[in-house]
Amino acid sequence: MFKDLIKQFNFWVSIFCFILSFFNLFIFERKYLLLTILILIIGMVDMFNAVMTVRVNKKDK
Repeated sequence: MFKDLIKQFNFWVSIFCFILSFFNLFIFERKYLLLTILILIIGMVDMFNAVMTVRVNKKDK
């Protein structure tokens, strides 16, 4: 499943969102807290979407 997950674009978008939000939290010292929360939510939704896409594609095979 992990090999299929790596091939998903949404997986990489979510990883980028997590890195960006943690960078924002620790480097900018929570200056943009609302933006950080929004980016984290987008990252979680993208990760969920990537995992569900892989699961559905495996069931179709």
